[in-house]
Amino acid sequence: GLRLLLETNPDRARKVAELLEKMNRRRQNVEEQVLKEAEGMLATTDDVGKAIVLAGDWHPGVIGIVASRLAEKFYRPTVLLSIREEMAKGSARSIPGFHLFRALEKCASYLNTYGGHEFAAGVEVEKARLVDFKKAFLAVADLWLTNEMLTPCLEVEEVIEVAEVTKDLLNNLLQLAPFGAGNPEPILASRKVNIFSYNGVGKNAKHLKLKVGNEFARYEAIGFNYGSLAAQLEGIEWVDLAFNVTENDWNNQIQLVLKDLQPVAEVG
Repeated sequence: GLRLLLETNPDRARKVAELLEKMNRRRQNVEEQVLKEAEGMLATTDDVGKAIVLAGDWHPGVIGIVASRLAEKFYRPTVLLSIREEMAKGSARSIPGFHLFRALEKCASYLNTYGGHEFAAGVEVEKARLVDFKKAFLAVADLWLTNEMLTPCLEVEEVIEVAEVTKDLLNNLLQLAPFGAGNPEPILASRKVNIFSYNGVGKNAKHLKLKVGNEFARYEAIGFNYGSLAAQLEGIEWVDLAFNVTENDWNNQIQLVLKDLQPVAEVG
């Protein structure tokens, strides 16, 4: 990446860019394969339980992001481990209300090393102790987590009319940046928003792109990993939306990044 920024020869810069793009596609393919295998493991389980602990012969470079995706999708604390010979190293991701580092402290006798904070951590465990660690971690999750805590809950800052989403609003929201774990990006919501069009985008149409709005304004909206919802939108004219407000880098137009979408069957 740094070499590309410093390169002054156009031909060499192009070759470096092509190499980086190839490496990125390869990483994405590996990530998708690991995610598919992990979800396949969960599919064979009758009850996922209150936490997820999975291990496999996986590329360690994508473990963290796959753990994040699983934690987000299943809304469970997730530990994903890459087995190499007699050791397993991995990443853990959590949900609000479950302090990951403290949970790992309770399992310390089974771990070689661990470190992190409330929402993310790294762990190393001997392969021979994987089963014991999994039992211990799941026991902590069973003790600390209630069923209510395993139900995702969006904290919406304000419910507004969709036509109120303007560049001025976006600029006001950006005054609250930088956003992060201690300062989450504001989520807004709008009810009974018209859907003008929608289609799946990306590899295997895993993302959802929509045109939404009302008689006064129209916006492009993108739902990352929302592609499976397309089938539910057939024949639907209105939806309730929760979203972040951003600016599309390509056309400098306002874009809504979906956080939740619920079809509205009728408008009263």
